[in-house]
Order: sequence, then C-alpha cells, then structure tokens
Amino acid sequence: SESSALTENLWHLQVDWSKFIAVNGATAHPHYESDGTTYNMGNSYGKHGSSYNIIRVPPQEPGLGDMLEGAKVLCSIPPMDRAKPSYYHSFGMTENYIIFIEQPLKLNLLKIITSKLCGKAIYDGISWEPQHNTYFHVVDKHTGKVLPGQWCSKPFVTFHQINAFEERGCVVLDLCCQDEGTSLALYTLQNLRRSGEGLDQV
Repeated sequence: SESSALTENLWHLQVDWSKFIAVNGATAHPHYESDGTTYNMGNSYGKHGSSYNIIRVPPQEPGLGDMLEGAKVLCSIPPMDRAKPSYYHSFGMTENYIIFIEQPLKLNLLKIITSKLCGKAIYDGISWEPQHNTYFHVVDKHTGKVLPGQWCSKPFVTFHQINAFEERGCVVLDLCCQDEGTSLALYTLQNLRRSGEGLDQV
C-alpha cells in the first residue's frame, strides 16, 4: 500500500513502503547520519495488534532508482495498548540512541479504518486519554535493543522533538509540548479556511 507524507513545507512524497519493508507508512521527519544512513519510524498492523517500528535505511547509491533499498526494521516496540497505539509525528535521535515518545493521544484503529465508510473524519478516531502517562522508549541505534527500565512523565502531547543529545551519561530532549491533547481539534479544514476576525475565534 502506498503511504504519503505531507510535511510542513508542503513537500509531497509518495512511497510504496511495502516494496521494501513491512510497515504501513512512516513519519514526515526522518533523521540522517553524516554518512547518509537514514532513520525513521512507522507502524505495522496485524492480527495481534500494532507495533512501533524503528527503520534504518543504509546510504543509497545515487541514480539507482528506488530510494529505500536495504531498509530494515531495527527494532519493534509494542504499544502499551496494541488496539490503541499512540499518535506520533516525529521522534528524537542522538549519536547513539533513538528516543520514541509514546503519548496518551490514542488512535482507535477500528474508527480510523471505518471513518471513510461512515462519513467521519480520521480525527474522530483520535482521543486524548490523560489517565495514561507519557512513556519514553530509548533504543540503542547500534544493537536495536530497547534500553531496560521505564521512563515516564505526566501526560503531555508533542509533535516535534526539536533537539536530542547526550550529556554526562544522560539523554537530553528539547520538546515543544502541551499539557493536554485537545488542541488537535483546532486543526480542521473549517478553521484553516478562516481569516481576519474569524481566526480570533479559533
């Protein structure tokens, strides 16, 4: 199946990920190593629920056609609730680690799959569930292993990890985050069409 990514700068890319790797799409914000290795994240869905997958794509030879040759799943992380995985837009990366934030902005897969048939927006299948914490999954980029232990915080929503780095044995993240996940309701086509004083009412 084809997957599309529409990023903030309106650059549109359509990639058939299934030709290369068993994931159902990927984020619009991959990370790159200086040698050209690319890391991204994508979900996979099956009869046992969903998984978050960290994908590694080796440097590509220019002019050889398909741009995901040699892609592989470095690590699969099971969601806290396989029937309702978290929405994510990006992830963090340091020299040695991938940091995935599992937030309580949940995807109801059944509602999302049937949304078009029911005349509903995909947003109707996304719910803010602040009774759950936000979890940080840290993966060693070299081994593909999730670090032992569990790191969590009070519920918050983030769309962009601005920076991630290692300092004195710690992983440090810079995030834009919100204490509640209801702000997605603002991102409707109706609100995007507003202008002037109409924007003040959003």
